[in-house]
Amino acid sequence: MLLLLMMMTTAAALHRKTLVSDAARELEKSKMARFDEKSGNLYVTELGRVASHFYIRHSSIVTYNDLLKRHMSEAEVWQHSCIPTANPKLQQGTLRKTCLLPVCKTKPFLPKQ
Repeated sequence: MLLLLMMMTTAAALHRKTLVSDAARELEKSKMARFDEKSGNLYVTELGRVASHFYIRHSSIVTYNDLLKRHMSEAEVWQHSCIPTANPKLQQGTLRKTCLLPVCKTKPFLPKQ
């Protein structure tokens, strides 16, 4: 009985370690954290700190990482901010209409890439 309990505990710990490592690799891939595989240490980057402070979802960070380039004009940045898949609050309708929607109405006038 004791041996079975020890095996179950070991299996649960191994599964937990795998889940944490997979999540840490995802955060590293999205540039939100740095993960040291050997030591198991996780270091938060500035992007990850800002995302957690403003409750920005991981999926939003991944989308913005795909859309943003090294050098962009202000119009291009605003254009990407108005894409509903990049901004989940536009999808959910929870963003205040007085805040960003007037800017998004000017989207047809922004330069196309």
